[in-house]
Amino acid sequence: MARPATERAYILLVAGFSILAITPLLKPGFFASDDMLAPVYRLVELDACLGDGVLFPRWFPDLYGGRGAPFFNYYAPLAYYAAEAFHLLGLGYADSVKAVYGASFPLSGVFMYLYLRQRAGPPGALVGAVLYMYAPYRFVDVYVRGTLAESFSFVLFPLVLYLLDQALKDPGVARLNLLALAYACLVLTHNVMALVFTCFLALYWAVLGRGGHRVKAGLGLAAGLALSAFFWLPALGEMGYVKIERALLGFGYAGPLQLLPELAGFPQRQIELNFQLGIFSILALLYAAFFLRDRYSRFFLGLSALAIFLVLPYSGAIWRHLPLAGFVQFSWRLLALVALSSSVLGGLAVHRMDMPGKRAALLCLLVALSSSPFIGLRGTVDFDPGELTPQGLRNLNAGLTYADEYMPVDATHLPVREGRVEVRGGQAGVLDIREGCSYAALDIVTATGSTIAVDLYYFPGWTAYVDGARTQIEKDGTGRVLLDVPRGRHLVLLRFEDTPLRRIATALSLATLALMALLSARSLLRQYPPGRQDAGGRGDAQ
Repeated sequence: MARPATERAYILLVAGFSILAITPLLKPGFFASDDMLAPVYRLVELDACLGDGVLFPRWFPDLYGGRGAPFFNYYAPLAYYAAEAFHLLGLGYADSVKAVYGASFPLSGVFMYLYLRQRAGPPGALVGAVLYMYAPYRFVDVYVRGTLAESFSFVLFPLVLYLLDQALKDPGVARLNLLALAYACLVLTHNVMALVFTCFLALYWAVLGRGGHRVKAGLGLAAGLALSAFFWLPALGEMGYVKIERALLGFGYAGPLQLLPELAGFPQRQIELNFQLGIFSILALLYAAFFLRDRYSRFFLGLSALAIFLVLPYSGAIWRHLPLAGFVQFSWRLLALVALSSSVLGGLAVHRMDMPGKRAALLCLLVALSSSPFIGLRGTVDFDPGELTPQGLRNLNAGLTYADEYMPVDATHLPVREGRVEVRGGQAGVLDIREGCSYAALDIVTATGSTIAVDLYYFPGWTAYVDGARTQIEKDGTGRVLLDVPRGRHLVLLRFEDTPLRRIATALSLATLALMALLSARSLLRQYPPGRQDAGGRGDAQ
C-alpha cells in the first residue's frame, strides 16, 4: 500500500498525463464531428426546461419546429446535467459541453487508477490509467463521433468496478449505497453502453465474486437499477410510442485489418472512423496471453477476445440472436470493453515485471505519444452564439438524433409554422398563447363550437383541460394534437403529465432512495449511538 503522499502524487500524475488528450478542446469555438452542434442544442433545451421549473424534462418542446418530442424519456440525460453544472458556473453552452468532454479524461484515469492500485500497485495502476485515457477509441468517441454521453460513460466503468470490489470485500451500508449510486449513474449516462457494460458486469460478478460477499454486492447493483428505474423503465415500456425502429438501422462491423495499428498516415486518417486498438493495448493483450496465468487476468483476456470477435463481421449470426442486440447499433462499440480490459491487463503486466515508478512514467509518456495522431480536430463549426436559444432550436426544425428515432410514432416532419393553432371547424380566435417546457395555455374565443389543431405532436402524457375540466385529445393525420372547444371564451390548457408507468417507475426510484437513506441513518446510529462522546472524551458514568 502506497503512503498517502505517494498516492496523491500518482493521482496527480494521472491527471497530468490527461492534458495532451484534452488540448484540442482548449481551442476557441466548437469542433466539427458527426454530431456537430447537437450536444450543445440538447444542453440549451435542458437549461430552458430547468429554468421553467421542470427538474427532469422528459419532453423537449422546441424540437421539430416547436412541435416537440419526448427526448429525455428515452435518451440518458446525466452527461447533460454535468454540462449544465458547468453552465451554471458561468461557461457558455458550447464551452460547457467541451468541459464535460475534457473532464471525462482525467476522471476516467483517476478512477481506473483507484480500481487497479490494489492488484497492480501504484506503477501498474498508473500505466493502466494512461492506457485507458489514451485508447484510440476514446478519441474516436470525442473528436470524430462527438458523442458526449458515450464519452462520459468511460468515467463510470472503472468507478463501478472499484466500488463493486470494495463491496465484495466489505459490504457495509456506505459501500453498497455508493455502488448503487455509481451504477445508477452509468444507467443514466448512456443507454447502449449501460446495456453492454451490464452484460460484462454480470460475468464479472459471477466469476470474480466467488468467495466474497457476492449476494450483498449483487443487492447493491440491484439497488442501482431500482434507483434509475424512473428513466429506464418508461424508456423500455414506451418504445412503441416513437419511431425507435429507426435506431436499429446501420449495424456495422470492423474489418480485421482495421483493428491493427498503423505506423504512418495517421494525420490523414483523423477524419475517418478508426477502429485501431493501439499498439500498447495489443502488446498488453499479448503479454497477458503468454505470461499472466491468474484467474483475474484470464477473465479480462477472455473478455477482450470475445469483444474483438463480436466486433468482426464473422459474429453476425450471434448478433442476430442476442436479445436487444439491435440497440447496440454498431458492433465496434464493444471496443470500449477492449479498452477497459487491455488497460487492466497492461497495469497487471507492469506489476508482474516489477517496473519502478520512473520507468512506468516513461512508459506512460510513450503510450500518450503513440495515440497523439488521434488527438485532433476535423475542423470547427461556424455558429453564432446568439442562435443557441430555444427559438434557434425551433428554427433548426430537427430532432437532435441521427435517425429521428424519438419522433412520436404517428408524427410527420413538417416545415416551421408561424401560427400555433389551426381552426379546422367552426369559427375561433386565439387571444393569447403561453408556452413552457411542459404546458401550453391558449385563451380562445369561439363563435360556434370549434375543432382546433395545435402545432404540437401528441404523445402519451399530454392532457387537455378546458376551463379546468379534462377533455378528449385526438390526433390529426400529421400526429398533432386535435381537440374540440365549445362556444364562448375558454382557457385551454395542454399539460404534459406522467403516465401510470412513469409514476410507478418514479415511485420505485424514490422508495429505493428512501430505503438507502434509512439504512444509512441506521448504520450511523449503530456506529455513533446517542450518548456516546467523541474519541478522547470521558465516557458515560458507570
